[in-house]
Amino acid sequence: DFATTDSLRTALTLGCKALHLSGHGEQGGLCFEDGKSGLQVLTVARLRDLLRAGGVSLQFVFVSACFSKEIGETFVAEGVHHVVCVKVDSKIQDVAAIAFTRAFYVAFLTGKSVLASFTIAQEALKSSPLVPNSVLEGDKFILLPEREHIAASQSYNTGTAITTISDSADTVSGLDEFKLHHQKIVFSNRAVSDWPPSPKHCTVGKNQTDLTTFLSRLRLPKPPPDFEGREVLMYSVIRHIHD
Repeated sequence: DFATTDSLRTALTLGCKALHLSGHGEQGGLCFEDGKSGLQVLTVARLRDLLRAGGVSLQFVFVSACFSKEIGETFVAEGVHHVVCVKVDSKIQDVAAIAFTRAFYVAFLTGKSVLASFTIAQEALKSSPLVPNSVLEGDKFILLPEREHIAASQSYNTGTAITTISDSADTVSGLDEFKLHHQKIVFSNRAVSDWPPSPKHCTVGKNQTDLTTFLSRLRLPKPPPDFEGREVLMYSVIRHIHD
C-alpha cells in the first residue's frame, strides 16, 4: 500500500507481524505521502506517538530508506524485536537497496531466521557486480537492536558495563546474546496456492512469469496495483521531455 500515516496505523490496528517501509528518508524522519500525491514528513516524535496510540504487535520491521536508524530505534523502543534499517549518517543507492531486499526476503520468507536472512542479504549485496562500492553499501544496513543494547538490557547493576549471564551452563557473551535474540524465525517455509490471484496487476518487467511463479510458493500478500500520481516522477518525466 502507499505509505501514508492512515495506511500505517490501519495496518497496525488490524494486526500484522511484519512491516516493510520503502521510500525516501531524511535525518529525523521518513517521507510519507499525504494522500493527495504530496509529501508528508513523518518525524520520529510523530511516529512514536502514532505507535503508542494503539500499540503494536509487530515482530519485524524493515525500513528501506536513507538515514533510517532513528526510525528503526523508535520501532524497537515501542516493542518491535527485530528491525532492519540504514545507518543514521548514510544514504543508500536504489540498486543496493533492491539487491539487499531481494536476497533478504528470499531467505526470510523461506524459513530462515532474521539474523541468517540479514547476513545472507548483506553478503549478497557485497558480492553483487551490479552495485558500485557494493562492500561499502552492504555495511550501511544494520540490524536492531544492536548487540550492545541487547547485552545492556540483560546486564545487572554490578558496577560493570556488561555482566555476562549463564544459559544452560554456558557463558553467553554480548555477541552470543545478539545472535540468540535475532535467531527468531518469523515466517515458516509453507507453500500457498492462492497468490497472486491476478498477476496482470503486478508489473515486474521481463521476469514477470518467473517471479510470479516463485512468489506464488511463498506466503505473501496480494501485490499492489501499479502506482500513479507520483509528483516527483511526473516532474522528472516532464523535465526530461523539456530538456
